[in-house]
Amino acid sequence: RATANVAAAALEFLAEADGCFCRCRAQGAGQLLDQMENFGQLQLDICWAYAMLGDTDRLPDAEARLQVAERMIKRQVDSNFLTLAEVKAEQGSTLPP
Repeated sequence: RATANVAAAALEFLAEADGCFCRCRAQGAGQLLDQMENFGQLQLDICWAYAMLGDTDRLPDAEARLQVAERMIKRQVDSNFLTLAEVKAEQGSTLPP
């Protein structure tokens, strides 16, 4: 139950951050936000909080947020890196950070 309490508390802050990003986008900073990795990470963090809460009512929102996060990650990570990571993973190796 403690984990759910932490997730609920975190979700309040994450929702506030999401609102700030949305206000920035509404003020014309959408192109800047599309370049920031923080926004994609925020989407993942919100989904993680939903999962920790077991909140199935928010599955449609979580799915939309995961799609945004995936798009952002794909924009920021070189496709060759992803291919190399897959090959290394299949070989049981890891990539340096």
